[in-house]
Amino acid sequence: MASRSGNADLELWIAATGLSHEEIARRIAAAAKARGHRQIAPDATHIRRWIDGEKPRPPVPVLLAEVLSDVVKQPLTPGDLGLAAAGPELDSVQLPLLTETAAQALARWTQMDLFMNRRDTLKLAVGAPLILSAERMLGGTARALNTTTKGFDADTVTALEAVTAFFTTADASNGGGLYRSAIVAQLAEVARRIQDGVPKSLKTPVFAATADLAAPAGWVSHDAGRYPVAQRFWIYGIYAAGEAGQRDRGVEIVTRMSHQMIYLGHPVDALGLLGVAAKNAERPATRARVASQTGRVHAALGDERQADTHLGAADETPGRGARRRRPRVGGVLRRGRALRRPCGLSP
Repeated sequence: MASRSGNADLELWIAATGLSHEEIARRIAAAAKARGHRQIAPDATHIRRWIDGEKPRPPVPVLLAEVLSDVVKQPLTPGDLGLAAAGPELDSVQLPLLTETAAQALARWTQMDLFMNRRDTLKLAVGAPLILSAERMLGGTARALNTTTKGFDADTVTALEAVTAFFTTADASNGGGLYRSAIVAQLAEVARRIQDGVPKSLKTPVFAATADLAAPAGWVSHDAGRYPVAQRFWIYGIYAAGEAGQRDRGVEIVTRMSHQMIYLGHPVDALGLLGVAAKNAERPATRARVASQTGRVHAALGDERQADTHLGAADETPGRGARRRRPRVGGVLRRGRALRRPCGLSP
């Protein structure tokens, strides 16, 4: 039976292809035949049922993802299309590079965080899924389908920038634990408005402010011990920075994620994230910051040679400024806020 809510993710991605339902069905049938699944021959009615919420049986979700991926020229999974076994892949750290569906994912994460209030709802992403997601967010270009402009106007953007500045200052001064629910609720409102449409003239300030809001949302969630949701807020922050044309801002957020990985005992993943950051950093100051953090991670791991290499590169970067005292090799990495014990956790 079709879901009453339908499958908005699938509907948006099908719209992004510009193809008719008949053509999509034809391509699925051709892909199925090429793989030996001669019994799979959907028509336009099947496509409409899937959009209405009906879940096709395997291997159709995979075939459909392959067909749509080929048309929109970016990799999609059944989860991106709302066709995972248990519905949309809320547990995935990956974001689809479509403005509306990315905002939908953010809305789901904020709802789970605010209303379900369960720390075990989402799983911490480590290893390849985490590294590949950060790499995709830094290098990808999103596509918007909504042509309306009712989500934001100039006054709304000014208000968003003001409240973001307030939360950022309050978090830096006193820690954001007191404001965590308010920050997450503000992100939820932003996600709703982005789905309503962002005027082209306001795209840069809207997404720049959103990136600046997602960054402290990640920190305060990390400090509260909500590590998986912190990751997801940071991932959206990276995505939003890219939408705003501020790749270095996204690189800074990736560097924050590396601090979390160190705190949680995943130094290899921290280095993987920093490798992605190094490849995408553009400004000298950003490159120096990434190199410095990479050197400190190597120092904490006892790798003196690599620590000297990266810290030396940071010191020699033009515009770096005064040289900083180097950390003791083999010591505990204590720089950075990620090693502050999250509130509410036992020692």
